[in-house]
Amino acid sequence: MLRKVDCKKNKKLMLDAIVLCAGSSTRFNAEEKNTHETKILAKIDGKPALEYLLETLVESPFVRNCVFVLPENKAVQTKIKELVKGYRERCSDSQWLFAQGGARRQDSLKNGLQALCKSTNGSTNGSTNGSTNGSTNGSWCMVCDAARPLVSHVLLKRIATSVARIRERQANKSAEIKKPKIKKNGKILGVIPLLPIADSIKRIDKKGLIVESIEREDLRQAQTPQAFPSEKMLEWLLQAEQKMPRKNFTDEAQLAIENLAEVTHIQGEARAHKITTLQDIPILEGLLAAEKNRMVKEKKYTEFRSCSAFDQHKVCKGKVLRLCATDIPCNFALEGHSDADVALHALTDAILALAGSGDIGEHFPPNEKKWRNANSAIFLKHAIEILSKAGGKLVNADITILAEKPNLKSYKQVMRDKLAELTELERSRIGLKATTLEGLGALGQAKGIAAYASATAKFF
Repeated sequence: MLRKVDCKKNKKLMLDAIVLCAGSSTRFNAEEKNTHETKILAKIDGKPALEYLLETLVESPFVRNCVFVLPENKAVQTKIKELVKGYRERCSDSQWLFAQGGARRQDSLKNGLQALCKSTNGSTNGSTNGSTNGSTNGSWCMVCDAARPLVSHVLLKRIATSVARIRERQANKSAEIKKPKIKKNGKILGVIPLLPIADSIKRIDKKGLIVESIEREDLRQAQTPQAFPSEKMLEWLLQAEQKMPRKNFTDEAQLAIENLAEVTHIQGEARAHKITTLQDIPILEGLLAAEKNRMVKEKKYTEFRSCSAFDQHKVCKGKVLRLCATDIPCNFALEGHSDADVALHALTDAILALAGSGDIGEHFPPNEKKWRNANSAIFLKHAIEILSKAGGKLVNADITILAEKPNLKSYKQVMRDKLAELTELERSRIGLKATTLEGLGALGQAKGIAAYASATAKFF
């Protein structure tokens, strides 16, 4: 998951967002058996459509402040505000505002931009601090259509990156403008996502007859979000209100081009499909289902590894025998550079093998003084840490002790408890056995003690 706090790392990539929620949903509501008041609250896979967009906005490191432009319907307004409130609380460092929608898309956008400008710099007329060109100093915003709920983090990143490049180029041009040989060229003041058109395009007449086939190579399908300088876009809207009061703009790119601004594009995405009619809901659900199936196929399966090891030590003079970090009264001890805990040594080697990290002698050389009489629990803990760094988690340990004497039966439970404490495993995941060799060989003649150990780890 992306974290909002990441925005602070690169402010050049941060954009404000206007979310248009005021659409009338006329075509959507015309469908039979439709019980939704607005398409942006229709359920997609059991969740309101708008909620998908809210999740993306709240998690995106490219989104700063958000303005939600609401419809006239009070009941719908309340439902939208309740949804937004749940996500708004996760953005304490950003402003999430509401604005009232208008009769047309451009009216709603104007109200949203005025609310944004007023909140961020105290102006409602589109001109603050002399920065109205939107090129280097003014902030940019993305105009999001709430009817495109599945807009992805990838698409937002493409938009933010493209805007950052445009602003950087324009800043460099502004620095060179005083040179006489450099002419002031038109400025790119917009970025929108586009998709190629795969189907054949036809033009029909009023009778419904096909009159023309249109070449599709240069045609593209426009999507949102569309990004423009906030104050510049508000300036265009106010001018259009005065000079072209009856003209309807279908998107922000049309408004920008009408004002002779250059608009570039990025690659759009099928995921940003727009809800227009009731039939679009299963299309979006299908996109989500396909995405989940792909993630399941690409997900790495959990891996389990098991390794075993063996160790043995000679007996020597002493009064305490140490096995599994437990001191056992005895008339002999085991010979070794450390505390000679043969059981822990075997288990340590098994765990190091799981991580592919050599053996105990490589990590704790017997010729180093600092390990003289060292507690073997240190070795075991070190091996578990190495396993963790390699991506593994110990899930099972098993030890078999080969000892002709002493009889370890009364100590086995204590030893298991100690192993559980050192490995942080449940006792049910630890096996501990002790056996004799029936007098066979050096071990059977009590000249030494040996241990077999196996360990199993889960790798993610």
